[in-house]
Amino acid sequence: MDEFGMGSKTIFSIHGPTVNPAAASDDPGPRAAGGSSGGSAAAVAAGQCRIALGSDTGGSVRLPAAWCGVVGFKPTYGRISRHGLVAYGSSLDTVGVLGRTVDDVRAAFQAVSVSDARDMTCMTQQVRSRIDRLVAQARPPASSVNKPLSGICIGIPAEYWVDELSDTTVDAWRSGADRLASLGADIVSVSLPHTKSALPVYYTIALAEASSNLARYDGIRYGRRSSEQPPNEATNASQKYANTRSEGFGDEVQRRILLGTYVMTSAACQQFYAPAQKLRRLIQQDFDAAFALPNAMHSGNRSRGEGVDALLFPTAIGPAPKLDGSSEESRVEAYVNDVMTVPASLAGIPAVSVPAGVSKNGLPVGLQLVAQYGDDEFLLETASRLCS
Repeated sequence: MDEFGMGSKTIFSIHGPTVNPAAASDDPGPRAAGGSSGGSAAAVAAGQCRIALGSDTGGSVRLPAAWCGVVGFKPTYGRISRHGLVAYGSSLDTVGVLGRTVDDVRAAFQAVSVSDARDMTCMTQQVRSRIDRLVAQARPPASSVNKPLSGICIGIPAEYWVDELSDTTVDAWRSGADRLASLGADIVSVSLPHTKSALPVYYTIALAEASSNLARYDGIRYGRRSSEQPPNEATNASQKYANTRSEGFGDEVQRRILLGTYVMTSAACQQFYAPAQKLRRLIQQDFDAAFALPNAMHSGNRSRGEGVDALLFPTAIGPAPKLDGSSEESRVEAYVNDVMTVPASLAGIPAVSVPAGVSKNGLPVGLQLVAQYGDDEFLLETASRLCS
């Protein structure tokens, strides 16, 4: 994995990059496995294991799944305990599951989706039961064998139709919508107007939280300690800290800590961090307005209304790129790869990436289904239908 989960290609590791088992027919050079949980995705794709766990802060399970041609599921925030997970962005970090099939992913998810008092953000059993009752009341079971998605509405968000999408990805998106329609689902267009702000909002919030979370790695209370001795240790404790953090963190982690530290300075906090939190709330409200199912956390007694049951859009703008992360241009491109995955992370809602065919040169392409907060089981069931 990328160091501390910071990356979109799994190239930021002391052990070297993770290579995607998939290869292009016209260019056999190594391809990126996606990140930050690229090792988990590559292991599943290579047949080394049936399922694997990963962490998804802004797409770190779904993007590797799409590029490696496997299933990657980020459940609702709080469904799986984060106890034992090293914190990156605490309000975003989610334990996810990767597998070759949706059924394998579902079995693993059901095994680990339990309440845990050791994680204060983990859903209590009371909240889980409330969500289950809400879903059962709002969505009756399918009545048709031939049209199992009859009565289900799938939204196609207009804001995800970006210029950077490859032709292969667009074709897969259309084919996926056609597949769901053939199963009885109504396909409609929806709008999520604040999606355009998701990427800067994510990197503002995530890096600020990372700077705070990784402050514990000072070599005194926690983590690796530098062996370099300052000239006068009694008066140069700050130099000891600096040496420890410079030696112990890789370049990308240092970059993100520095950016996050700047965001949390008194001046920048009001200019960047506070507006980002407000925009995050607007992004959450966009999803709530799009879904027919009310959000169990702040819906009151609102009943099911007009809207869609799930959203369908690509997981990535294109197939896996070449395994190259040396240039500044490549690093910036890696940040942009998260554009399709971070909105669901900011909203804390479940999202799953499923294989949706291959490009002309044989590289996997993934599609993403997203549902309302807590609607994980329905999402996995719909994903299974899409893949069957």
